[in-house]
Amino acid sequence: MTNTYQTTVQKNLNGKWKAETMVKNINGYDWEISTYKWDKKGLVCMAQACQKTEFGTTFVIFQDPSIKLYQVQGRGTEKAIKETHEMGLLAFDKLIASGELPHRESSE
Repeated sequence: MTNTYQTTVQKNLNGKWKAETMVKNINGYDWEISTYKWDKKGLVCMAQACQKTEFGTTFVIFQDPSIKLYQVQGRGTEKAIKETHEMGLLAFDKLIASGELPHRESSE
């Protein structure tokens, strides 16, 4: 199963390429999926559980889950960022399908 997501690829304020996808309300969380050059460790695609608001996203550090979806060595070109992000989204879909994606604890 492959979901269709709306992804934005653009240069950040430092002139480096970054890809972002917002996935709403999966297991009680919104998920911000970001791909970027991670210093000398290569390219990384991360998913951060969060809450989307009209002002942006919020999350609680050390409480809301963060998942490394995909990591590869390479240069931070637009093409490489897009390819890495696509691999991360495929990994995210696999977590959804397998039931391994974390769930928000009920406050009841």
